[in-house]
Amino acid sequence: MTDDEKKFTQADVDRFIQERVAREKAKYADYDEIKAENADLKAKLADHESKNLDSLKAKIATDLKLPPSLAGRLQGTTEAELKADGEKLLKEIGPKEPVGGGGNPAGETKKPLTREAVKAMKPQEIIEHMDQIKSQMKEGTLR
Repeated sequence: MTDDEKKFTQADVDRFIQERVAREKAKYADYDEIKAENADLKAKLADHESKNLDSLKAKIATDLKLPPSLAGRLQGTTEAELKADGEKLLKEIGPKEPVGGGGNPAGETKKPLTREAVKAMKPQEIIEHMDQIKSQMKEGTLR
């Protein structure tokens, strides 16, 4: 070895390594802060996407005239997927029964008369219930 070559002691080498490690740690000093901020942003994004998906489901349910309670059952992540699922659901549940279809209107349901009830009626009451009496006699349900 020549005198021109630099010679380092173990302490010098340790110091060089410690300085290098400290410089690298300084580069990543805010890693935990960035990691927490990233997790927060991911949670906000997921919440926003969930709300956006819920409003899209409600819109599709309204457009297809599905009951609002079925909007949450729609499956998919895009408008086309949700609409296709809604149409499939609508086909499976079938058309709605019309409200107040045939028969007596709500509130005017007449219970069947008995022979005893007809015998106990006054002439005016018999006249008022004549259609029901005739109908029950024809059907054979006047007992």
